[in-house]
Amino acid sequence: MSRVVAGQKSRKKQSPFEKLWARAAKLKQKNEKFSADLDALVARIDREIKPLEVELVGIQIPLLQKLLTLGQRKSMTNWERETLDEWIKELVEETHLHGQINNELLDDIARYDAFRMGITLEDDSIAPHQQFVEMMKQADEARAEEMKRQHEELQKEIEESKAELIKEAERQVEREIVRILGQEPKQPETHSATSDLWADELEVELQQQRAEYRARSEQLREQLMAQKIADIDSADGDYLDDFDFEPFTEAFGDEEDYYEDTPPDNSQTALSNATFQRLFRATAGKLHPDREVDAEVRKDKQQLMATLLKARKKGDVMTVLEMYETYVGEHEGFSKADQKALLDSLRQMVEELEEQQEEISYQSPMHAAAYHLFYSPSKKKIELALADRVKDIKKHGKFIKSQIKSIRSLKTLKPQLEERYEMMALAEPTFEDFIDFMESEGMKAPF
Repeated sequence: MSRVVAGQKSRKKQSPFEKLWARAAKLKQKNEKFSADLDALVARIDREIKPLEVELVGIQIPLLQKLLTLGQRKSMTNWERETLDEWIKELVEETHLHGQINNELLDDIARYDAFRMGITLEDDSIAPHQQFVEMMKQADEARAEEMKRQHEELQKEIEESKAELIKEAERQVEREIVRILGQEPKQPETHSATSDLWADELEVELQQQRAEYRARSEQLREQLMAQKIADIDSADGDYLDDFDFEPFTEAFGDEEDYYEDTPPDNSQTALSNATFQRLFRATAGKLHPDREVDAEVRKDKQQLMATLLKARKKGDVMTVLEMYETYVGEHEGFSKADQKALLDSLRQMVEELEEQQEEISYQSPMHAAAYHLFYSPSKKKIELALADRVKDIKKHGKFIKSQIKSIRSLKTLKPQLEERYEMMALAEPTFEDFIDFMESEGMKAPF
């Protein structure tokens, strides 16, 4: 795009805007280089390190099988059992990570897990791992059914308790009505046909008082009971909040969402719509291909114009601002408010560019691992880190082979467990620790 002439810059002292723009341009260039370097490092790791990791896992499989078999012996102390469990777990995770678990190994793992859980696998017509999966499924269903039964019992107890509370509330309301309105007027006595007129009038008045009392008491009863029921329901809700029956799988998001490919939101800006449109029009005026005579330059401008139009449609202020500064570069014609808004938007761009390196580092599990384990601005340090990793893998492979030879029985396994137990207590963080950390943070392991 060098054929398209960018805006001319003044030779006078830089303005605050020009200083910020220089900072943004430097950061952008730095981030582009960092992104390209990290991509190249990821590709190199995939090409040079990953095959060695896969080969190492293949070496470890016979060791894993030995441990799974010897692990089914009962003569172990608690610390020996816990150390062996951790060792087996580590090897299984690495083997699974590299897709090297076959049906034979799945059967060995199932037998070990069944032993640890006190389960007997008896059906010879079904593979052990399939038996184990089915038994776990049945156990999960039984647990779910038990939880459902407990929940239903709890609901029943709550309903019964609520019914009792409502009865007590009704009694309290009746006492409250008497306290507020007094006792209900008595039923007037029935007079004979020979009763005088005064007695008839008294009977009518008493009947009216009784009707009024009943109307007032009914209205008061509704009000008081409504409040009582609301209090009961509130307490009932607070009580139920203490019980969470949400399935575990629904309580946590899918770990794959951690690296969801969502573009950054560039629509937030301090610019007004009018200022944004002026930036667009000024840039479009410089880049409009219809006004260009040179065919090659016109082709370049067509591509740039397409980018500009796309940015306007998306409300991508940062791209429009960047193209304006690159191809126009003049700030005349803007009000003080517009100039302040331009500065604010540029500051926002600088802040985003400063944070972009972290986003680049964590765009995928592979990038995160490459950045933390191998990346350095120094190419020499990268080479050393990669060489050290290759050495570690080969050294570990030799060590695994020696372990396979030395572990022949439970008696020869126990010294290994003791050594491993002591090493775990003193060990510094390793590559495997980093993988564990990534998984604990919800990130997929990269290799």
